[in-house]
Amino acid sequence: MSVRMIALTVIVLVTVAAVAARMALASEQPDAAPASLPGITSLSASASAVESPAPEPGAVEQALPYVTEGGFFAIVGFALGYASRKLVKLMLIVLAVFFVGVQGLASLDVLVVDWDHAVTLANDFVLNIKQDQSWLEVLKDRLPTTGGLAAGYALGFRRG
Repeated sequence: MSVRMIALTVIVLVTVAAVAARMALASEQPDAAPASLPGITSLSASASAVESPAPEPGAVEQALPYVTEGGFFAIVGFALGYASRKLVKLMLIVLAVFFVGVQGLASLDVLVVDWDHAVTLANDFVLNIKQDQSWLEVLKDRLPTTGGLAAGYALGFRRG
């Protein structure tokens, strides 16, 4: 079992235990008095006013809402991350199949592609390369992009 699966299992178990503890604590506390209209007192409202106040919650009881909320959103975050990773993989496969299909149809002369225009569009909208920029200027301007690409590649290769 991997470390990620162990961590997810612990998060789920802690969240379930925290929800169960909150439910048990809520069932132990007496029900609140029913709301009444202003100026009208009922026997139950006057009787509950005489009862002793509820004890202060302990540190664990005060932390339970944070544990349940944090655990819930950790599970949601894991699910979103897992689904996003699978969706990105699927979209990259579809994009690769599309590109190979276009290349195949172009090589069979079934489809004519204006590659110069495609490169111009890619340079303008994706890469932001100007017309008269040297490669050194491009690399200097793209240092953050290159760093992000290298870090993303390393992470993707490691997790892949």
